[in-house]
Amino acid sequence: MLPPRSETYLTLRAKDKTLDKVKAAALSKALSAPLLAEPDLSNLGISEQWLARNIVNLQPDYRRQSLQMYTDPAAILRLLPRLFGLWYSEDNSQIIVKVRFGGGESWTISSNANAPFMLPWSIHRPGRESTTFDAGLSRAIGSLMPLESTNRDKLVGETLSKVLAREVEDCVNFRQC
Repeated sequence: MLPPRSETYLTLRAKDKTLDKVKAAALSKALSAPLLAEPDLSNLGISEQWLARNIVNLQPDYRRQSLQMYTDPAAILRLLPRLFGLWYSEDNSQIIVKVRFGGGESWTISSNANAPFMLPWSIHRPGRESTTFDAGLSRAIGSLMPLESTNRDKLVGETLSKVLAREVEDCVNFRQC
């Protein structure tokens, strides 16, 4: 829950420049959303249609073996804890967002995850810390960043289909699931 009257007073600033009110409202909405204790297919934007559109990310050599699993939302749901619990990249991603509300209260939202959307997020509020797997928060933060920014592609979910395809291929072909 945001501090009282926050939506009225939430102003985002970066390098002494006030940011777009629509983007500020999106971040405010994301911060108001219920916490997600685990990744959720629909929150990530994964549907049967999304999976069908992204089959192209399966390697041609593995496509035949992996196709059934990749297009099965129930199978993908079983893979999510693995996908968001493994460090599959050697980069050391980190993002810290500080939000100061009109009444003076400050929150810090941070992640050092290499997974798509940089999930999970730690949210530090006065007297309270929580964790969420909300991709909506990632998208809202990513929308504040210039297109060429480091890790923006992870934050807005552009890496999800390729990373998921790699996990499915490993699971099917190397029995690593």
